[in-house]
Amino acid sequence: MRRYDIAIAGAGLGGAILARALNRQGRRVILIERNRHPRFAIGESSTPLAALSLERLARDYGLEDLHQLANYSRWSRHHKQLGRGLKRGFTFYDHRTGDPRKRAHSALLVAASPNDAVADAHWLRQDVDHYLVRQACREGVEYHDRCQVTELTTSDSAIDLVLDTETSQVTVRASVLVDATGKSGLVAKLLGLPAGPELQTHSSLLYGHFHDLPPLLSEAAESTRHPYPEQWAAVHHILREGWAVRAAFR
Repeated sequence: MRRYDIAIAGAGLGGAILARALNRQGRRVILIERNRHPRFAIGESSTPLAALSLERLARDYGLEDLHQLANYSRWSRHHKQLGRGLKRGFTFYDHRTGDPRKRAHSALLVAASPNDAVADAHWLRQDVDHYLVRQACREGVEYHDRCQVTELTTSDSAIDLVLDTETSQVTVRASVLVDATGKSGLVAKLLGLPAGPELQTHSSLLYGHFHDLPPLLSEAAESTRHPYPEQWAAVHHILREGWAVRAAFR
């Protein structure tokens, strides 16, 4: 029986940062992931509030790299190997059905930062999540991927987890279990808790990454009257049938 202070299920952005913060506080942490990094993840456009949260976590737990990842300029200086994009604001293009022009009929730009130095960033999450897990391992967090939590039992003083790996089955005991699996709701499923109501919409989502695409616009084509270059933003294409968002990574 392996014993830990905290077990964290889910090694995404939240799980990996939490594991590092708890480890810095002297806790013995095990981080469990059912997949293997690097792996696909959605959620790549940061906000000013997200940047403030990262900076606060960096200050409170001595995680300097989170401060570096909190905006585009610092990220580009310190973590060039991680995919990121400049997000100066929000660009909205209005497209009309049957209009043969490549450019939008009209555009609306909403600036969120005055310059590149303090701008938000788009995150290539598969890069960032993998990086955060590697950092957790370097700092002493025990990490297991391709690992399924198949059983959960509780008592007044501990939580026992049965873990299935590719080669064996082990049982671990922790004082606290954190479910960082997001929508999959691992703990609720294992305990047989009822699922909450889901928002029903008449919509669908298509999501993907594309490599080696040319810039949306040439620099010469962008008007100097705009508060930022149109493409360095969360670019929204508004269509009669729906809308699409484009983020450019460097």
